[in-house]
Amino acid sequence: MTRKRMLPMLALMAALSLVTAACGQKANVSNLASGGGGGSGGGDDAAAGLEVGETTEDGKVVVGFDAQGKAILADADSEEAQAVLGGKTPTSSRGGTTATTVGGSAAPTTKVWGNTITIGVHAPITGAAPLPSSFQDAVTFVKNHYNAKGGVHGRQLEIVIEDDQYQPAIATQRCTEMVKGKNAFLLIGAAGTDQIQACARWAASAGVPYLSAGVTEKGLTTLKNYFAISMSYKAQMPYVVKYMKETFPTKASDPSKAFMVYSDTPNFGDAVSAWKDAFPGAQTLRLPRVPSQGDLNAAARELCTKGVQVALPLMAPSNWLFLIGQMTCTPQWAGIGVTMGINEVAKNGCRAAGRNFTGARFFSPFPNTDKAPAMDPEFKAAIGNTTKWDDIWVALWGTTKGMVQILDKVGPELTRAKFVTTAENTKGLATGLSPVLNFSPTNHFGANETHVLEASCTGSADGLGNYPQGGKYTTPTTFLKY
Repeated sequence: MTRKRMLPMLALMAALSLVTAACGQKANVSNLASGGGGGSGGGDDAAAGLEVGETTEDGKVVVGFDAQGKAILADADSEEAQAVLGGKTPTSSRGGTTATTVGGSAAPTTKVWGNTITIGVHAPITGAAPLPSSFQDAVTFVKNHYNAKGGVHGRQLEIVIEDDQYQPAIATQRCTEMVKGKNAFLLIGAAGTDQIQACARWAASAGVPYLSAGVTEKGLTTLKNYFAISMSYKAQMPYVVKYMKETFPTKASDPSKAFMVYSDTPNFGDAVSAWKDAFPGAQTLRLPRVPSQGDLNAAARELCTKGVQVALPLMAPSNWLFLIGQMTCTPQWAGIGVTMGINEVAKNGCRAAGRNFTGARFFSPFPNTDKAPAMDPEFKAAIGNTTKWDDIWVALWGTTKGMVQILDKVGPELTRAKFVTTAENTKGLATGLSPVLNFSPTNHFGANETHVLEASCTGSADGLGNYPQGGKYTTPTTFLKY
């Protein structure tokens, strides 16, 4: 690579570099036996892969997960274990709030909520993708819209956003802080498979409803409190393979030239298996969960050497953008996810790796700005004449609108238990922007459709094939369903 080409890529990586942080153990871990494994799917100890309420071979009970996503174990006859097994439940640290056992996990509390419904959102604002700074403006816009209408059954809506830095341990810590420190009624995971999995499992142990974009199914299908508001990665794989074959029939005709390039986390395991099942003979290229520049350079060389024609990335957007910036060949990229499809990724992708980025397609639970106002007249009326709104506003609007519809159905006597029961019996929940959701008590993965976004770069390319003016996504297909 020439020095002229390397400099902008190094600048991009500096801007998108992963943030690492250390965090301590939860305060109550000292009086419990602590095992490895759990939240992020790692570890070789007896608790690895177990859920809350399940027992290890030596009789210990998993009662929760610590701030690092590792299982917290307790003796079967202890108060903590009985709390998740159906016995006596300890008093909440906030006082007066108890839980019952539902489906093997600590069920939502029966406390009737007060005058404010606080929604806690965690997202990889740093560490995984070049996310914009419009989150707070979007939060203000959405909550002001509902509060101006009287809130939800007279309760004011409050939304707090916390940066999980693309780290499972930090995500769990942020979720704990939002529930215990800011009295969050429920939690939403915006993106990040490992972070969502870790936080959802902690929320189950705390009896807190948890919603997220569909990511892994591993460790989440048995959680009573968890709801996926878009298709899981596993469910999307047959869709994306069929979409590749229909949209790029020549490039996708030879499975030996079709690659999934993925970061090595156990929480991508079901998606990797689904790719292999949906596309027999297709290839996989595994990278470390946090690949180095050397790893990404080697992957770029290997893909081009093997003649890749069509490829699917399953990794942090920052790593993917660096990877395609090193490639000397130009395969057709198509994939899944949430953060891959935001305009800030498109802007950076066009500037740093334009010739390999333009025309990439990604499935998304929300449309882009080109289609959103026409799809939801309420959203169009709410934004009015403002010009500062972006795709983050669209995403938060769609997610919040669906959540508010469930809260409305719960009625004025709002409890976490009633929210979960109402959600899991919700059919045909439509926002105009997000996938229509159909939940049941046995299936909390409620979507079977997705939007398709296409990367479009602006202006003319420079001598390196990049687009200094950046770019954005358009929405060629809405509500794709096979």
